[in-house]
Amino acid sequence: MDYRVCRSESRRRQCWWEYHQQYSYSGRDPVGNEETHEMYPKSYLDKLWEYVCPGTTGLDDSWINSGMDPKLSRFGCKRVLVYVAEKDFMKERGWFYKEVLRKSGWDGEIEVVDVEGEDHIFSVFAPDSENGMAMLKKVAAFINE
Repeated sequence: MDYRVCRSESRRRQCWWEYHQQYSYSGRDPVGNEETHEMYPKSYLDKLWEYVCPGTTGLDDSWINSGMDPKLSRFGCKRVLVYVAEKDFMKERGWFYKEVLRKSGWDGEIEVVDVEGEDHIFSVFAPDSENGMAMLKKVAAFINE
């Protein structure tokens, strides 16, 4: 899971709230344990993204793989909050997104919150759980900062 919340300063391009389950969805090259994941191996996810995004040029299209976006360094906000979950099959993509954003030359602040013991979209399935509520509070505080 990946939440990116952006709040720009005045006179900058406004980017108040942007939500994606994962902005860096996939890519031709595997990240972390993608090739060996038991439930969702990379071969399955690759086919899924090709089906979900038929108008793209493939897995390294910038819509699917943000690392291929030549404009990433001009991301329109100064702060990004990324959530990943310990058991999430896409966890490594969240950390990869942080690395890609840094390497792009984007000069903002990025925070990754790694939630122990949780799985993909835990806050959707259990929004009233301790971790779900903590996430909600963190995201709200981030937006209001």
